[in-house]
Amino acid sequence: MEKVENIAYLLAGGKGARLMPLTEKRAKPAVPFGGLYRIVDFALSNCVNSGLKRIVVATQSNARSLEDHIHDGWQFMPGLARPEFIRLAPPTADLEGSRYSGTADAVYQNIRFIEQFDPAVVNVLAGDHIYFLNFGDVNRFHLSQQADLTVVVKRVPRTLAANQYGVFEIDNSGKVLGFSEKPSNPCPIQGDTENCLASLGVYSFRPDVMLDFLRRDSLDTHSGHDFGKNVIPAMVREKRRVFVFDLEESSIPGIPRANKGYWRDVGTLGQYYQACMDLLGPNPSIILNNRDWPIHAYVKTHQPTRIFQSNGKRVDNSILGMGVIIDNASVAGSIVSEECVIGPDSSIDGAILLGDVRVGKGSQIFHCIVDKHVNIPPRSIIGKDLAQDEARGFTVYRGPEGHFSVVPRGYRFSK
Repeated sequence: MEKVENIAYLLAGGKGARLMPLTEKRAKPAVPFGGLYRIVDFALSNCVNSGLKRIVVATQSNARSLEDHIHDGWQFMPGLARPEFIRLAPPTADLEGSRYSGTADAVYQNIRFIEQFDPAVVNVLAGDHIYFLNFGDVNRFHLSQQADLTVVVKRVPRTLAANQYGVFEIDNSGKVLGFSEKPSNPCPIQGDTENCLASLGVYSFRPDVMLDFLRRDSLDTHSGHDFGKNVIPAMVREKRRVFVFDLEESSIPGIPRANKGYWRDVGTLGQYYQACMDLLGPNPSIILNNRDWPIHAYVKTHQPTRIFQSNGKRVDNSILGMGVIIDNASVAGSIVSEECVIGPDSSIDGAILLGDVRVGKGSQIFHCIVDKHVNIPPRSIIGKDLAQDEARGFTVYRGPEGHFSVVPRGYRFSK
């Protein structure tokens, strides 16, 4: 048995129904983000930058594009050398249904990696969150407290956390006294009645304790085999040593203090759109050009970006991917991904184009998401009249982050 410091399990399953139609043909962690990346690149980069280089990626629904992305772009990432690895782990084929029944089951079906390498710490994290975290800080705290489980948390307004996040009650040392999964009335932080401590779904486990609880949970026919709903409540009930680690205590080199603690679950179209907008502006919430903590990406070869402007047309406060062509068009507050072509006299405002989108001459694209491989005819208007967009078959999101349309992948406009 080889002794290693840690192993990370990255959970990349789930249908991502609330992100439809972006997840109709891809897993949520594989959704493009920021003109160059996929959502999963943030979780994987946090692992690699923290020195976690034995990573098991548990895949499930619509996993093909995610598996291709990890195989082509991450499997041979510079800095990952044998015997380090990023291992894809779909559900065990000979089990009934060939699906993970929950987050805990996804790790349980792959416990052979824990048994093989005998790590000091097992990290578990989701592959569909945007954040910066130094796992080294979490694991050092975990070991110093001789904890059975350490959960990364963030201060969140109680009104926002209600029915959304697992919430902890702790003592002055950070030890957990109580836990509720998605309560309607979250327990406030002592001395702070407006906020609570919300779980981010990022865990550090003591391996032998984890294996004990996973094995017992697997035998419980009434369990949903989920960490938040089943395993963590059981550990708290049995008064195991469960602690919390505040995300803002993580040391990320090169990140301004104002950006520490950024975390967003991009589980809905509104959250995804807002996270994309967080990339923009002179002082963006998400820092992508930090050489001390890079977000790695699989970059295919494209032609350089080309911009031809005249007659007062401008590109302002936007991100442009490789191979983009902007031909005498206005682009503002938008993210234009690789190989998009913006035709003459068009206007792109507050939009997210996910790649290989052709915008015809004189079109107006306003506050919307356009998935890949869409040819928008000349003089089209999208995002101005939501009822008209719905009639055309677009998904229209109406929520706290605003109202906007989503054009599905490969959509064909009627002639």
